[in-house]
Amino acid sequence: MYKLFTLLLVILFTSLTLNAQNSKEEYDNAVDYCACKIAYAYTEDFASKNPSLDEKKSFDEVISKQLNECDKNNVSSSVLEKLLKENNFNGFSKTLIPDVKKAKNSYSDNFNKEEAINNILISFKLSFDKIDIKSELSNGLNNKLQSFTTNENAVGKEKTITNVNSNYTEEINRLEQLIKSKKEEKSDSFIPNWLLLGLLLLSSIILFIYNYVNNKKLNERIDRRLSKSEYDQTKISSNQSSNRNANNSRFERDINQKILDLNIAVERLQNTKTISTSPSVQKTSYTKNIPQSIQKEIQRFVYAKTPISDKVFNASDVTENKDGKFYKFLIKDNNLAEFEFFNTENSAIRAVNAPDSFLYPACEETEPLNQNAKRIITNKPGIAIKQDDKWIVKEKAQITYE
Repeated sequence: MYKLFTLLLVILFTSLTLNAQNSKEEYDNAVDYCACKIAYAYTEDFASKNPSLDEKKSFDEVISKQLNECDKNNVSSSVLEKLLKENNFNGFSKTLIPDVKKAKNSYSDNFNKEEAINNILISFKLSFDKIDIKSELSNGLNNKLQSFTTNENAVGKEKTITNVNSNYTEEINRLEQLIKSKKEEKSDSFIPNWLLLGLLLLSSIILFIYNYVNNKKLNERIDRRLSKSEYDQTKISSNQSSNRNANNSRFERDINQKILDLNIAVERLQNTKTISTSPSVQKTSYTKNIPQSIQKEIQRFVYAKTPISDKVFNASDVTENKDGKFYKFLIKDNNLAEFEFFNTENSAIRAVNAPDSFLYPACEETEPLNQNAKRIITNKPGIAIKQDDKWIVKEKAQITYE
């Protein structure tokens, strides 16, 4: 009977473990389904509102074909991230993928179906800013999470486990009675329980008192050390102060003596050169009246495409033509320039949707990325130096979003 009981427990534990693994896999697939639906809805909405941008072409030719059947095709988060980055939606990918990881990491074996659905939807809260598909996702997740039970089913499962265990209650009681009888046979050779408890309590009290006394002595030694240290520091400060005062007095005496020597020398010079005073004054006055010419720097504006790499512009892309340009250069001289972001009709929209290509190589944000921005404001221009056929960024421009 005991072997049978052990075998049933092992079978029950194995069954629960396999069920938990299946539930986790099903939960992760549901999260991927949710991310797929959100990505499709967002890219479709963005493409419809911006038909003249490259994102519209990317949606029509690539994204819509791969994400239009999220219910049937399981698109993993890694595949989804690569798809968005390679098709002009890198900015949205940076918002969506962290929500996917958050949802998967918050899984619990104790979730029922309602708790699992709510947990997934809450994890994707930031991705619902521009789209309203929460009810559609709830229905889809309800169909995806087939192995998860409702609250009533969970209660029924607990009752079933209780009934299985109750079938072996009689066997367990018999084993307990056997163990109890063995202990009673040997009870005469052991110290009574109350005496053992008393010894443990006494040992605990002695240990507490010992620790208390040692801690008190240790604290007293620390206090003495601190007092001595404070006294030594005070003594050192007093000596340093007296030394500084003595040095200051000596320094003042030296300065006063030098001033006195200079005054005597000036008086001697005035007495020996009185004759040449008038011509000197005239010459000085004449010199002050001569105007000084100031050469103004000749400055001009040119325009540049996006950087070819981090902190590097191609010199051949920096011209006076404004078409298709994203940066405005103010040439200070032939090899030095200040630059800022050049706002046109669609330049800000394209830049915030792919900041890794348009902004981050030459700009620093003073606030988090805003994908709804229509303009990019340059708070502080960047500085670039021309070297051979490249403009090298020595100081990035500081930007905000509007």
